[in-house]
Amino acid sequence: MITAGYRLAKANAPFCKNKWRNPGWVLHSYQQYPDRDTARAAFDFPLPVAIAALVEGGPADQAGLRTGESFSDLPGGIWWGADPVRHKPSFALVDIVNIRVNALFDGGQAVGLLVRGKPGEAERRVTIEPPAICASYFIISSNGQDDAGADGQYVRVSAALAQYTPDADEFAAIVAHELAHNILEHRKRLDAMNVQRGIGRMFGKSKKAFLQTEMEADQLSVWLMVNAGYDPAAAVRFWQRRGPDKDKGLFSDGTHMGWRDRIKILQAEIEHIQTLNQNRLPHEPPLLAKM
Repeated sequence: MITAGYRLAKANAPFCKNKWRNPGWVLHSYQQYPDRDTARAAFDFPLPVAIAALVEGGPADQAGLRTGESFSDLPGGIWWGADPVRHKPSFALVDIVNIRVNALFDGGQAVGLLVRGKPGEAERRVTIEPPAICASYFIISSNGQDDAGADGQYVRVSAALAQYTPDADEFAAIVAHELAHNILEHRKRLDAMNVQRGIGRMFGKSKKAFLQTEMEADQLSVWLMVNAGYDPAAAVRFWQRRGPDKDKGLFSDGTHMGWRDRIKILQAEIEHIQTLNQNRLPHEPPLLAKM
């Protein structure tokens, strides 16, 4: 997940209005798991928040950081916070550390971090200087559902959907669609329109607004894929497989187009891309040129 997300966000950075300096890691905390004792035993957290995954060859990987390591200090000190919901999964600690680290990177300079690994290992300092890429966190959720989503900051793909999509290019198509929502600021637009959530999103202007954002995300997604070196036809293959299989499941709530219509939209964008000089990447997506 982090590799596909980082690759898409980095390749399309020239066209993103909102960027941040992403180090190429995913953080996690034992508090985000339903069974915290099992999570602690499985991951051996040196501190409450640790590195869960790294982008191979990404800034954090190149700086020598390793999965399982924790930040033992941040400038101004570090506070792990309380545990406001002791019996429910919570991402609060991860959000706290992400916010603090992002603030450090905002300065545009190299950042030194003190990290701690397994018990008995000495603390060490690493220096990291990540580039600015399209702003989004990328996570796999274990909510038991078969879906994906984006909220303006996060791009989320469920574990069930990830397992359904082992092909790297098809998986990138899912991530690209959700990243497109964040790049196009669809959550902010829908909020400004006061669209209905819940059952209300399936009617009237709310339904029309949701359908428009889904169409735009499909249109943009294949451009993001091409710029990142993925096969855009994988998005078509995904829906050719997913549509008949889950016609009344994912994306069938009235706020998404039917899978056959989605394929037509994707194919039209792919044909447009094929008329361009493929040796001159990245291509500026038409939707972003209007922003």
